[in-house]
Amino acid sequence: MEKHVVDADEFCSGCGWSSTTSRRRLPCEALLAHLEESARQGCLRCDLLVKAIKLYKNQWPSTESIVVVRCILQSGTGTGTRVWWPKEHGRPWAPFGKREAWEQTGLEIFSPQRPDLPWSQLSSRSAPASATSGSLGFLRAMMDDCAAHHTVCNESEPDIRSPTRLLRIVDDNISGRRVFLVTTNPGRSYPYTALSHCWGSPDEAKKIPKTTRANLLRQHGEGLPVTDLTRTFQDAIKLTLDLGFEYTWIDSLCIIQGDAADWAVESVTMASVYGGANLVIAATCGANGNNGLYPQRDACRYISIPVAGDPVTIPVRSFKPGDWDHQTWRFGFWNTSSDLDLPLHTRAWTFQERLLAKRIVHFTRMELIWECWTSSSCECGELRDEVTRQAFPFAKSKHREAIFNNGVDGRLRAWDDVMAGYSVRNITYYQDRVQAIASIALQFDSGSNSGLGRYLCGIWEADLPMGLLWYSLLIQSKEKHYKPHRRLRDWTVPTWSWLSVQGDIFHQDREVISTPVAIVQSILYRTCSKNPYGAPLEAPCLGLRGRTIEIKVENQGGNVDPYYMVVHSSSDERHPMDTDVQVPETPFANEAKIKALQITTSDENGAVVVRQVGKGNQYERLGLASVDSDVFEKYGKEEDILLV
Repeated sequence: MEKHVVDADEFCSGCGWSSTTSRRRLPCEALLAHLEESARQGCLRCDLLVKAIKLYKNQWPSTESIVVVRCILQSGTGTGTRVWWPKEHGRPWAPFGKREAWEQTGLEIFSPQRPDLPWSQLSSRSAPASATSGSLGFLRAMMDDCAAHHTVCNESEPDIRSPTRLLRIVDDNISGRRVFLVTTNPGRSYPYTALSHCWGSPDEAKKIPKTTRANLLRQHGEGLPVTDLTRTFQDAIKLTLDLGFEYTWIDSLCIIQGDAADWAVESVTMASVYGGANLVIAATCGANGNNGLYPQRDACRYISIPVAGDPVTIPVRSFKPGDWDHQTWRFGFWNTSSDLDLPLHTRAWTFQERLLAKRIVHFTRMELIWECWTSSSCECGELRDEVTRQAFPFAKSKHREAIFNNGVDGRLRAWDDVMAGYSVRNITYYQDRVQAIASIALQFDSGSNSGLGRYLCGIWEADLPMGLLWYSLLIQSKEKHYKPHRRLRDWTVPTWSWLSVQGDIFHQDREVISTPVAIVQSILYRTCSKNPYGAPLEAPCLGLRGRTIEIKVENQGGNVDPYYMVVHSSSDERHPMDTDVQVPETPFANEAKIKALQITTSDENGAVVVRQVGKGNQYERLGLASVDSDVFEKYGKEEDILLV
């Protein structure tokens, strides 16, 4: 029999833990029977794991002898203790890096904060409340802490103004709770909450209560019974009152629906609406108005382990993939995998609502997530763990730092994150893609000396020509989240803007970008004077001068998952190309004049592939190519290109 922990320098052959591995991840893979034997020989950590696993034994195969446990025991980094078992029981030692080989269910064990426990080296976390009342206590504590200690979150911003309209919540003993639409007074302050929510499918969106020109006076005078509203609206209104606020803002009721003039005015004020709210309430798990704020939570189960003669009660909870994963809150705003079951994070309009809010609370299936300009937190405590704070800067505080305290380079890097996060999201009306990000552009450009220059449909003038080095991250058709990239032609967004493409977009890594060689000669770009961050009024043109080579584009991957290479006509050399769209609307015909325009001396994704449009020097963008710089030096010629 293998030895088990007998002193601080030896590892348990079951759980693999030793105090010498403090603050370091130590994964182990072991048969359940092995853990049980280790527990019988006195390892209380193995005893903890075995008892936790057996609470959910109905989730494994009937033959316990082939159950393999993949366990992460982690100290100090706030990720707690988690357990998986493999899907394919005939391959019990499948590499954990191949997630598809492991059962997509796991357990989370919440350890009490007691130094006398044998597993005290493990990260200690609190089990989230299973009831709404417990969550409300967490939220109140976060708001009180933010109000008392976060200077940045409580600073008044001069450009923030009260929304044009708000909903006033009134409790009437006779008619019950109602909401009245009120027009705000510019000279008065209105503490209020704002709701971020999904409208749902077209059929579900029809059920959303709306303010129109026809009922506008009635909304002001008679108000609406709260019982007539959707479940999400009702939950948000009750929460607003519970937190001590009288006013709230909900888009469908505070913007006159179907009124183009009102939309033109209100759609450009989102920076003030969400940035000025005392709290943004995010119905993050709600796919439509009927889901409400509070998804049903799985209750914890409990185990009891005797320690020094006294029983210690420990909560255990099962989770699905993505539920436990705090990376979407740690690393940024581009993690929108549907595995996370966060419908709100898949919608384009709600992207700016999260970014603009100075305080926002997310209602998820596992717990509440708090974000503000200063910090992030969650009910289980992982996000507020000290080591986690140092290792992973909070997404919102990092975003604010980039906007207000960084120079042009810092803002451009932050804008790359915005591009990546926004491009993956869905939108009902494709033509709204420019407007749905306009308030974020306004925020980036705040101040008289932002240094970014004009905003050109997703690209900043100060970033040209390097701002053209964006590329589509094409997903193969066999992948689970396959969604073909496409470019619409019936609007004024130019092909050189990433906003012209629907799909995942990333900017070339700025760490590897070398010296720009193309020169911007002219920019023809005109927008409405009231909204310089909105869609252009006419098709923009970008004049560039640089080295070009004539090329052909060859499909190397077939019709299902095409993969393209560019071929230089003189040298017959082949170079990889990232096409902007999955399957081009117009095939790459040999008779069309296609060129590669060198933007930078970098050999990796340093050239824009363009195709002639009609006659003359007008070209449309097709993608990005990795053409060696010596090819341009040997065969290229200086040429003026007008990108449309």
